[in-house]
Amino acid sequence: MTWDNLITQPVAAGACQAWRQAGREDGVQAVVLLHGIGSGSGSWLQVIDALPKIWLEEHRILAWDMPGYGGSDALTDTHPKAAAYVERLEQWLDTLGIQQAQLVGHSLGAIIAGYARQHNPQRYTSLVLANPALGYGSKPAAERTEIHQRRAAMIADGAEVLAETRHRGLLSESASTEQLETVKQEMSRTSIIGYQAASWLLANGDLPASLEAEPGGVVAVITSVQDTITPMATAQQVAALTQAPVKVIEDAGHASYIQQPQVFADLLCHTLGPKNDI
Repeated sequence: MTWDNLITQPVAAGACQAWRQAGREDGVQAVVLLHGIGSGSGSWLQVIDALPKIWLEEHRILAWDMPGYGGSDALTDTHPKAAAYVERLEQWLDTLGIQQAQLVGHSLGAIIAGYARQHNPQRYTSLVLANPALGYGSKPAAERTEIHQRRAAMIADGAEVLAETRHRGLLSESASTEQLETVKQEMSRTSIIGYQAASWLLANGDLPASLEAEPGGVVAVITSVQDTITPMATAQQVAALTQAPVKVIEDAGHASYIQQPQVFADLLCHTLGPKNDI
């Protein structure tokens, strides 16, 4: 498989789902990478390059474009709950013949991963939650509405404007030009409807509620020292709910896997290694 190539294929109800893949093709040991609200499947390229060959020979790695991002059709519901994203996730995995998967959720992707595990713990056997967003689902309705409207307005002038104004905030000051360009490029690939739907999920999602309902399965919570979007205290809160270890990445902002891909890859190998293989 060629990791650089974006694959697009219809799933249930004719919706197109896009993804990238690497490693073995039989689907026995699947690791699914779920990006956040300002990213896309291509943001994981450097992490995959950093994984040892022997690990890729034992795992199938898949990174999706979240619905409404990159090559993926948006959801029909413009105000979706986490369940709508998990439904697309399961339609996609069903199409690929994958019965079980380990999920790596970054930021908003952690909310999707947490709900997926709550919904079907037998299918999603291990979770790594990186720089996790908690969501605002426990807040009063008026506050959730304000958060959604403020977030949705960020893309009102288009994805390229969003990317130009927001990409630097995902990385720390030590980020390289190439890393900044990766964030900018992936952010510019989203559609307005996709970002606004994801903004609704962020405003109304509730990762702590999912973890309280189904606390098992989380094998690591990854955070980074210079993350100003979901700081280390947030990761520690998630870890307290799941009894999972906290792994701290130095010299990285919110998009820790983009800024420190080798460190992130090493953590994946350790936490999703043979003892946790499907």
